[in-house]
Amino acid sequence: PSGREEVPWDIVAAVLSIARFCEPSSELHIADTWYERTSLDSMLGVIDDLVGKDRLYRCHGKILPHKDAIEKKLRERFETIFAGNRHDQTTLEEIVETMERKHGSISRVGRRPRDRQRSTGGS
Repeated sequence: PSGREEVPWDIVAAVLSIARFCEPSSELHIADTWYERTSLDSMLGVIDDLVGKDRLYRCHGKILPHKDAIEKKLRERFETIFAGNRHDQTTLEEIVETMERKHGSISRVGRRPRDRQRSTGGS
């Protein structure tokens, strides 16, 4: 369909990589249900109608020969970003705050206000 070819290959590759990391599934599932349940349209600037299975499958074919190098690079970035992760709520809040400072707040992502967490004893 018209418009889908306007989505740059690097964005399509990012969608595939993020989906593989978060919820490994088929390109059809990504296009039909997964992408619209995420905030990626706000983060990547691509509405869900433009993320089609055909473009995802074509991109998958293009990046498959580079799979090992991509996985290695993503693993290195993951280990750098999450080095020293304490596996607690404070760490998650720090990550969210860092991402919001860097990329801005996404309106779909709900967070309880800090003062409400403190008053209820939540962490």
